[in-house]
Amino acid sequence: PREFFDRIQKWFFDFIKMYEDFESNIIVVTHSGVINIIYYIINNMAWTNREKPFKVSNCSVHILNTKTMKHHVLLELIIEYEKNSKEFSKKDG
Repeated sequence: PREFFDRIQKWFFDFIKMYEDFESNIIVVTHSGVINIIYYIINNMAWTNREKPFKVSNCSVHILNTKTMKHHVLLELIIEYEKNSKEFSKKDG
């Protein structure tokens, strides 16, 4: 919903402003929906919850340089779950 986007966008701009002079790394732990919205924001794209143009896997680590707004995926683990089994399998992606 739009309220989710608005809340994340406000947080993101407040976060960037609050730490604009901060010289160390900061870790933010969140889920793929938030990461997708941040990618929409930094790419100046009109947000929609009907599409996800950015692939954000579970257990992935994304790096964002807040000075340049350049981003990349540092680590991506793909976890598959078989419906007929209670076992998970991991694949490095």
